[in-house]
Amino acid sequence: MPLMLSLNRTTGELAVLQLSRRMSYFKTDGTFLRQQPLKDTMALRGQVDSRGNIYVIDLVHGDRDSSYVVKKLSPDASMISVLAQSPAPGTDRPNPFMAIPSFQVDRNDALVYGCPETYEVQFMAASDGKVFKKVQREYDPVPVTEAEKKDRLAAVPPGSGITYDFSKFHSAYEGFFMSDLGHLVVRTWEKTDDGKAINDIFDAEGRFLGRVPLKSYGIAILKGKYYALEQDEEGYQYVKRYAVTWKVK
Repeated sequence: MPLMLSLNRTTGELAVLQLSRRMSYFKTDGTFLRQQPLKDTMALRGQVDSRGNIYVIDLVHGDRDSSYVVKKLSPDASMISVLAQSPAPGTDRPNPFMAIPSFQVDRNDALVYGCPETYEVQFMAASDGKVFKKVQREYDPVPVTEAEKKDRLAAVPPGSGITYDFSKFHSAYEGFFMSDLGHLVVRTWEKTDDGKAINDIFDAEGRFLGRVPLKSYGIAILKGKYYALEQDEEGYQYVKRYAVTWKVK
């Protein structure tokens, strides 16, 4: 089961993180090259940088608590460093709207990381993992609606015994992605009247530029094109591409 894709821009290899605790590598024409077991790592997200290093979010279970741990691994999956850590939901009455950390590796191999317990996104240097930039913004918490709770409850398998402890509010933001020019696009939980998600836009220096409503789930902005994940009424998902024009007022 593939979980996440990334591209090594130096070698041109496609890296596929799989649920079976391994990273599989392919040529972009689909030719299989090799696979790298991730040893004892339960990776929920994983990407490679241009040096072949592997970044993962590992779900680590302790005696009392669980945590999400962001790790940097060498190409052979040996540990290099731990970069960040945040709480993970427990098995007893989990909160399905709990803040979940995420990251991207940017075009300079910096790790862009955020855990939306607060509105903060950190940029960590490729050389030593130190934070060299933070993007922060004040926000008004968005309440979790009764309709959202019903949707989550409807997805619980009958007889599973799963019960939820719903939070009153959503996390600080839903996710983020980068442009090739260094823009940071943060998808908030706020919606327009017609259901579009409001996205906060920051420039390469971390300065807030403005807010843009988008109907789809953004993935990236590359070479003047916006790539987004969309879903039709029958549940089929598509990646669509749109032209982007940056205007300064």
